[in-house]
Amino acid sequence: MTATASPGATLVLDLADVGPGAPGVGAKARGLGGLRAAGLPVPPGFVLTHAALVQVAAAAGVTLAAVAPAAPADVEAGAAQAHQLAALAEQLGQAAIPPALASEVAQRAAALGPVMVRSSFALEDGALAAGPGVFTSVAALTPAELWPAIRAVWLSALSPAAVAYARRRAHAVAAAPIELAVIVQQLVAGRRTTIYTCPPGQPGADVLLMAEVGQPARRLDGELSAIEQAAARLARAAARAIAAPAGADVELVWPDGAHRGGATWWMVQARPIVHPAPAPPRQAPPAALLAPLRAGDATWALDLGHNPDPLSPAQRALVAAVDAAAASPARLCTVAGYLYTTVPSPTAADPLATPAPSPTAADELAAVIGPIEVRLASQLDQLRAVAAACATVTALPTVIAAYVEVIRTWSHQLAPAIAAARRVVHAAAVAAVGPAGAAGWIIAATGPRRSALGAALADVVAGRRALDEVRAAFAEVALAWDVAAPTLGEQPERFVAVAAALAAAAAAPSRPAAPAPGVPDAPLVALATLVGELAERDDLWFARAQAAVRRALQQVGQQLGLGVDVFWLGPDELIELAAHPARARARAAAARAATDRARAWSMPRVIRPGPTVVDGTGLGHDERAAATWSGQGGGGRVVGAVVRLDRLDGGALPMMAGQIVVAPAATPALALALVDARALVCATGGLLDHGAAMARELGLPYVVGCAGAWDALTTGELVAVDGEAGTVSRL
Repeated sequence: MTATASPGATLVLDLADVGPGAPGVGAKARGLGGLRAAGLPVPPGFVLTHAALVQVAAAAGVTLAAVAPAAPADVEAGAAQAHQLAALAEQLGQAAIPPALASEVAQRAAALGPVMVRSSFALEDGALAAGPGVFTSVAALTPAELWPAIRAVWLSALSPAAVAYARRRAHAVAAAPIELAVIVQQLVAGRRTTIYTCPPGQPGADVLLMAEVGQPARRLDGELSAIEQAAARLARAAARAIAAPAGADVELVWPDGAHRGGATWWMVQARPIVHPAPAPPRQAPPAALLAPLRAGDATWALDLGHNPDPLSPAQRALVAAVDAAAASPARLCTVAGYLYTTVPSPTAADPLATPAPSPTAADELAAVIGPIEVRLASQLDQLRAVAAACATVTALPTVIAAYVEVIRTWSHQLAPAIAAARRVVHAAAVAAVGPAGAAGWIIAATGPRRSALGAALADVVAGRRALDEVRAAFAEVALAWDVAAPTLGEQPERFVAVAAALAAAAAAPSRPAAPAPGVPDAPLVALATLVGELAERDDLWFARAQAAVRRALQQVGQQLGLGVDVFWLGPDELIELAAHPARARARAAAARAATDRARAWSMPRVIRPGPTVVDGTGLGHDERAAATWSGQGGGGRVVGAVVRLDRLDGGALPMMAGQIVVAPAATPALALALVDARALVCATGGLLDHGAAMARELGLPYVVGCAGAWDALTTGELVAVDGEAGTVSRL
């Protein structure tokens, strides 16, 4: 991919002159040119070609080489590129516009009146990548607003959200030149409507979907008004004009005022529908892998709520060390990287646990928790000290031993104390409002969890906290509970993208409603609030311990010349292969390949003793034929396109404006991907768990505990999420 312009390249081109082979104009402009050539009603306008951006950049003494996306799996390269693009954006934001270019653009724009300024990039409006909501569109109503709008569109191509999207869709533009063009088009005010000439996931189906701003999508069938019939005809004509036999996404405007003229609808965009690739059904894992768990007398449960992905070898080693030291009340075991824990007997007692309190007020719980957190802080300081001093691979056992002691206190003392208090709160809520309303009362009574990342981001939106403060507080939180997952502190570009999304927020998200009449008294409300806070702090303690081990492994990886491959070898392998980096890298590659194979398996949720008794299936069983799935939810009803998070363990978690995020589980860092999302659907969890709490803090509709939707839906499909009903429906 190149980012240069040939000498004498055209800088500005009228839309009427844009043909299918026009260079440097981007897919959106070519589509509009095709619509005009077919005689369809397209507002007049012009294109600033990629060559115009190259000229502006050259005048500022910068090049655009950094725009080519890094490989999706190369987290380190992606982070380095984010820094390059941030610097490039700052330079372009201040670059002077060549006088001749400024004059031509001003003259053309003056002839159009008020205009809409939009992107026309290589990575959008194509059959393989649409880039919905990734790049910027700006209405420029006066000449003074025009160039700031053009710069905003250019800079949107350099944003972290755009970079993350480009890395994940690099296959779509691998052989194409970089095209960062800008369309300046006459602004048509009126009623905006989007028509899909077939549903996403059903290429060629003779079913039209129509979505208007603020309204759910609906099928265009039955008795149609004359306006709807005209829209349907234009949409089908647009699909033919842009050669989109698998369907087109067409944006129309029913004009008001001076644009009414003789036309009914104006056509402002048409692009091929990017249909989701059908996911192959997952297979059961080899029986031999499950045999060791079936051989004993314990019942094992898959840890879907925290670790839906296979763990890295580095994290598996930590799990094994914790289990060997009996530092967890439950037994722990990994099968092909998937974490299983024993299901405790209701009568089993943990001899190391803090005696379960029965608090009736927050200060009683605080008196129990305080000394535990002091002990945890001391142990964490010790872990951080030995991790910082870990200069060679032989020091790793000392780091792991210190980690185990933190986990021992965390799991035997902190977690049981919080769980006991949670039971007290739940019992009181049930006594007050009944089992069906207990969770709803706790949500309404306790309000936001101030220690949660979602609540912190909501505070940033409302102006109560600074983004830099939130970034520092959550720097050690990772995208997944795996030391191989980068921390947020290692990915400053994520917070830059969040800052941009927050700056665009018009108001703070809605807050939970007041408690219903008849709820328990104020001391119990205070206790419930503290329990919610402690549930978030509980996660932060674990994240800090994970981050310390990650830093130690990074130092060892640097010393051995292995980089991120260090996470794909266990400590014993690192010691064995310390003097053989080529063999170490080969073994790490094999471990990655084995993990990728394991991702295709549908792991059983519960494994019981005996030769064949295995209950349930994990995420990945085949529900693709269903149209509606149920869970527990809250919020309103929204319609949108799905972005499916197949994994949470890497650094390429996308941020998709206006998308419905469908995830296997909710980690604290997932809040960063939800800031400007439309809704959250989570395969696991309940109303009081992280995913639901996170969505409430950000003002999003949500449905949790909805494994069927996660299993069935693929990125790009159109769905309706009804939070109040707790349903997700394919449209």
